[in-house]
This record gives sequence, structure tokens and C-alpha cells, in this order.
Amino acid sequence: MKIVLVVNSMGGPGGAERVAAVLSAAWAQRNHTVTLVPTYSKHGGCFFPIDEKVRMIYLADRVKHSPLRRINYIARLTELRKLFVEEKPDVIVSFLTNVNINVILASRGLHIPVVACEHNDPVADGRPLLWKLL
Repeated sequence: MKIVLVVNSMGGPGGAERVAAVLSAAWAQRNHTVTLVPTYSKHGGCFFPIDEKVRMIYLADRVKHSPLRRINYIARLTELRKLFVEEKPDVIVSFLTNVNINVILASRGLHIPVVACEHNDPVADGRPLLWKLL
């Protein structure tokens, strides 16, 4: 099975980072093809160890930075969709609200199942109305 995990970053000690590291290692050890995609960080250290069988693709390395925030957002979504088309995963697992929304938007119409992991109540965490609706 080909599995793509998408997370904000892997540089911190957060719960999503830990779960992504543990799940990716477990699936890789079961001989699944696993790709881990941090979306908002460039190459750097990972707080939690990443199994050597897990392939890392840093989305930020694939996107040219623009001083315009909206252009960056669209570029990231476009590049994330390209990545999904290239990788042809059997399933995408994403972590955290912003990443979940981006993964769902980027994968629309590709017929790839998405597992969106949410560990808080996005309606109650002070986000703007648009994010709550999404």
C-alpha cells in the first residue's frame, strides 16, 4: 500500500508530529511505501526520529516563495495536488486543522481516500468563521 502522511512540520515536539513519526515507522516496517510531507517547513531536523524507510518530501522546497500571501497559499495547494498526482497514494493521512483543509481541497476529484486527524474542536478554538465552516 502507498501511504502519504501530511503534517505541518516535524521540527517540534507536538502530538501530531509524534503520531506521524510513529505511524509512518510502523507502516514502513510492514513494507508499505510511506511518504511523509511536512508542508510548512524546509529541510531541517525532525524532533522525533523518522524511520529510514520513510521518504520525506518537504512541500516548501517545491514552492517558490512570493511576497503575496494569497499567491503562496494557491501555490502550496497546487503543488500539494501535483504531489498527490505524482505519488498516486492509496490513502492520504493528514494532521491538524489547516493541513486537513488543504489536503481535502488539494485532493478533490482525485478519488484518493483522506483520513483527516483532528485533535481539537476547530469550532471552539478561536479560528475565523471561514475556517470554522471549512
